[in-house]
Amino acid sequence: MQTVKLGLIGDNIRSSSAPTLHLIAAAQHGIDLSYELIIPAEKGFDFDAALAFARNSGFRGVNVTLPYKERAFGYVDINDPAIRQLGSVNTICFEPDGLFGANTDFTGFLKSYSAARGDLKAGHVLLIGAGGVGRSIGFALTQLGASALTILDTDHMALTWNRKTVRGSERDVSVVTRTYINLEGWSVRLSTWQVTCGRILGLQMLP
Repeated sequence: MQTVKLGLIGDNIRSSSAPTLHLIAAAQHGIDLSYELIIPAEKGFDFDAALAFARNSGFRGVNVTLPYKERAFGYVDINDPAIRQLGSVNTICFEPDGLFGANTDFTGFLKSYSAARGDLKAGHVLLIGAGGVGRSIGFALTQLGASALTILDTDHMALTWNRKTVRGSERDVSVVTRTYINLEGWSVRLSTWQVTCGRILGLQMLP
């Protein structure tokens, strides 16, 4: 059986759970898999060189995490028009006719939401976390009938990117972004937010 080579390109991923998760999934399906962490700085690479290294080393594909999701978008063909509109990818497949990208943050959330809530519209949502995954989730919520998004984060730049992404969806969604320097004590306020928003999403990035 030929070994399928996969990997993850990103910074600060040494403690990533991605290798373990992929190896477990591969074993369940009888696939011989290897999974390598590719940290550009440790190899003296920029993202371009890291991607070329993976492709030239016989990898079948790679996952991409912060801070490279938007940069990766420029290298791939994308079949899903919504992901083209989103402007970032976290998965790249190496095919004989080119590189193809997907965003499983986006598509995974759509499937999980539909499984949990069916056709119910998202309504007014408080989204805690505007970074890499948060940007994809914010965009996904526009596809799920969100009437309004209130987005909280400590990073003003992440908030700006998320707001632009959601507004670029061309859906009629009201967007409010708020920067919090100190996140302590949020639990005290969440009951108030839930009355206003109905749904609260807290996102933690685990590459």
